[in-house]
Amino acid sequence: MNQYSISILGNIQMNRTEAEITFKQDSSASEVFVGIVFESETGWIVEHKDQQIPLPETEVEKAKSRLSEYVNRKGIEVSPELSAAGHSLLLMLKTDGTAMGQKLTNE
Repeated sequence: MNQYSISILGNIQMNRTEAEITFKQDSSASEVFVGIVFESETGWIVEHKDQQIPLPETEVEKAKSRLSEYVNRKGIEVSPELSAAGHSLLLMLKTDGTAMGQKLTNE
């Protein structure tokens, strides 16, 4: 069975939250990195990495929808005192005040 999956990551090198889309043809096959979706100041960006495998618009829309929950998805001003772990955590902060399943705000 063909299956796509989406993983949300805090990319501190690029200072953004992004969705990686992978594809697995069947249960015995390994996952193949197909593309990445992120939002910049100029709008949504879709990078199709493996042209051998289609990247359906439905998967791109799912990725955008999931990313929309992250308040710092376009990046943040990073304090020089902030550790890499802290930077990643801020990129993973969601609108409900959680990051990676943990409540971070009092809202």
